[in-house]
Amino acid sequence: MTTELWKNAVAQAFDAAVESYDGQAAVQRWVAGELSGDIQSLQEGVKTRSVLEIGCGTGALSSALLPVFDRAHWLITDVAPAMVAACEEKQKETAGKIRGSVTYHVMDGEDPVAARDYCEQRGWNGFDLICSSLAFQWFADLPGTVARLRQLLAPKGHLVFTTLGSQSFGQWKAALEQAGLDVQGLNYPDFRQLLEQAGRSGAVSIREEEIREPYSSARDFLNMLSGLGADRQKADVAPVSTAKLRRALRSLEEDPSGIAVDYEIFFVVCSAR
Repeated sequence: MTTELWKNAVAQAFDAAVESYDGQAAVQRWVAGELSGDIQSLQEGVKTRSVLEIGCGTGALSSALLPVFDRAHWLITDVAPAMVAACEEKQKETAGKIRGSVTYHVMDGEDPVAARDYCEQRGWNGFDLICSSLAFQWFADLPGTVARLRQLLAPKGHLVFTTLGSQSFGQWKAALEQAGLDVQGLNYPDFRQLLEQAGRSGAVSIREEEIREPYSSARDFLNMLSGLGADRQKADVAPVSTAKLRRALRSLEEDPSGIAVDYEIFFVVCSAR
């Protein structure tokens, strides 16, 4: 599968999961809440006039930040059209009250041409804030994406995002390996790798949080991934056979420590070039 076809498949998966997403997004809500606090501290005392959100999903992050940066002009984006529509509907009342403006747009965060055009049409020199919660792990070219987004920052602006680290899903990866399945689709950068990747185009700081999420069964964990639309393998990973997947689920249930899955979350701040 080519990268383009895979991205289309990912967008379709998230579109299909729009009704179930919020019911399965406990980790995503927690991360968005933490990131919102970080952003508010970072931007304290700074005039934030323009904000770009990448990968809005159903709106957890921007819903927390819209009332805070209510004078700003917002461009809220996602690669999945149904997610953009759901976010717009959820924020209808809040967006109608802010003193700035809110625009919703379907956009691939790795190819932010629409965001560049948005700035140019308004005669801006960039966004004061670009933010994203748990979208960057889906990018094929993280260093290139960070570089492109940095170019969209106004002087003294910040790119702030969260992404998954290498320790995420350790229990599930072990179960997949035991069943003879490829875990490449779950390989994420460790701290040093992410620092190098995100820092190629300028200054960067990273902090780490680890959480362990319990599940009532292995099937419950798998249903969570499906309910989020997050059960798609990467473009270069072979499809999973049903028999091997069942074997992996049984292996996960045999863990004597109980069914729980680790998430390593990196909070990343990149300054304007």
